[in-house]
Amino acid sequence: MSSYDVVIVGGGPSGAAAAYDLANAGFSVVILDKKNFPRFKPCAGGLTTKALHRLRYSIAPIIRNTTQTMVVGYGTGRQNTLTTQAPICALTVRTELDQFCLEKTLQQGATFEKISGIKSIHQSTDRVTLITKNDQSFECKYLLGADGAHSQVRKLTQEFSPDRTAVALEGIIPFERLNKIPEFTFDFGVVKKGYGWLFPKHDHLNIGLYTRRPDEASLGKSELKLYAQARLGIDNIDHVCGFPIGTGGEFYRPKAERVFLVGDAAGMSEALLGEGIHNAIKSGQAAASAIISTKTSNRSALESFKNDCKPVMEDAHNCRKIARVFYKTLPLAFPALSRYPIGPMAMNGFAAGLTLTECKRHMTRFNISPTVTEPLSLTEYKQISA
Repeated sequence: MSSYDVVIVGGGPSGAAAAYDLANAGFSVVILDKKNFPRFKPCAGGLTTKALHRLRYSIAPIIRNTTQTMVVGYGTGRQNTLTTQAPICALTVRTELDQFCLEKTLQQGATFEKISGIKSIHQSTDRVTLITKNDQSFECKYLLGADGAHSQVRKLTQEFSPDRTAVALEGIIPFERLNKIPEFTFDFGVVKKGYGWLFPKHDHLNIGLYTRRPDEASLGKSELKLYAQARLGIDNIDHVCGFPIGTGGEFYRPKAERVFLVGDAAGMSEALLGEGIHNAIKSGQAAASAIISTKTSNRSALESFKNDCKPVMEDAHNCRKIARVFYKTLPLAFPALSRYPIGPMAMNGFAAGLTLTECKRHMTRFNISPTVTEPLSLTEYKQISA
C-alpha cells in the first residue's frame, strides 16, 4: 500500500493547481490519472486573464495567440466587435496546457501514477483508502476528486449530484483551408441556449458549439458543419469530438471531512459560457489551502474548504442567473452587449482579470472606466503570473 498526505485523482487544471500548492507547502502528494500525459483533451483552450492571474507560474511557452478583440454575433447574421486596451484571453491547445502545468507541478515535488480506474474508496476518521481496478491501494489523509464531469470519486463517495451538465462540441480547421482568418468570436443563438465559437490559434482555428441545456438543443457534427459553412464557407472539420462540462457547482455542499471535489467534478464551470479553467484552478487551490491551513489552525479542512469555495460558488450562481435570463431573452439581450455601459465595461473588466460577479458589482457602481487596464505588449501579457 502506498501512503501519502494527499491523493489527487485527475491531472488537469484543478488537480495540478491543488498539487502544486500542496507540494510547495511540503505535503507528500500523488496525482492519479487513467492516462499518461500528454493526453488528448477536448477543450476550446481559452484562458481568461483571471485564470492567468490564478496560476503560480507563466504559461508563455504554450500560448498560441492572445486577443483584445471579441466579435459577438446573433445567430450567423449580424455581428458587433468589442475591443479593449489589454488582452482578454490567451489561447492554448489544451493538451499542451495540461502537460505544461503537470510538469510544473512535478517540479515542485508531487508525483504522478497512471492507474486503470477506481474500484472503491473507503473513508475512516483519519484516513481515506483508494483501491484501483487492478487492486493497487493508496492511503492518504485527504483525497481530492479532480476527475472531471463524470467523476468517479464523486460517484463512489456520493458527495454531490449535479443537477445537469452542459455540453460542447469542437473541431479543428487548419488556417491553410481558410480564405480569411476570423477574429475571436462568439455567435449566440446558433445553438439553443448556447453559442458557436471561433478561436484562432497561430496555425489553426478551433471551432465549436456550446449549450447549457443539451436536453433542449440539437448538438452534433451536422450542426457544427452547418455553422462552419455559414461563417467560413467550408465544412471540412478535423478531429470533431464532444465533451461534457460540469456545471451546478453553486449547489455543491461539501460534507465529507477528508474528501473534496474540485473543478468539473464539483460542477465548477460557469453556465453562461461554459468557462471552467479559472474555477478549476481556484477550487483546486481552495482545497489545497484548506488542507495546508490544518497545520496552523484549529478549524477543520472541511470548514476551511467551505469558506474558501464561497467566491467560486457565488460567481457560478450569478452566471447561472444571468445565463437563464440572457438566453431566454436573447433577441433583446444581445443588442446590450455592444452598448455602453455593458459591452465596453465587461470587456475592460475581463481584461482586468475580474470575475463576472466582480464585473457586475463594478457595473452597478458604473466605475469601470474605458482605461481600467493599461495596454500590455504580447510579451508582457504572456508573463502574467500570480
